[in-house]
Formats: sequence, C-alpha cells, structure tokens
Amino acid sequence: MPHSFTNLIYHIIFSTKDRRPIIKERYQERLYDYIGGIIRSQV
Repeated sequence: MPHSFTNLIYHIIFSTKDRRPIIKERYQERLYDYIGGIIRSQV
C-alpha cells in the first residue's frame, strides 16, 4: 500500500498601512508568541 507525505510550509507576511512601525518593541515577542499559538491551534 503506497504512503504519501505532505509537508506544508507557510510564510505569512503582513504589514501596516504605509509600513508604519506601530508594534512597540516591548510587545513584539509577546504578540508573536500569541499569533504563533493561534496558528498552532489551527493545525
């Protein structure tokens, strides 16, 4: 019986209007962890 392997890799890029830096450095790591948690829960 044949087996198949699937490897999906996503590269998600988002930006603010006019690429304004509105995410403060002190919130950046926490925000990225939060977004990563949401994405991991969707799998």
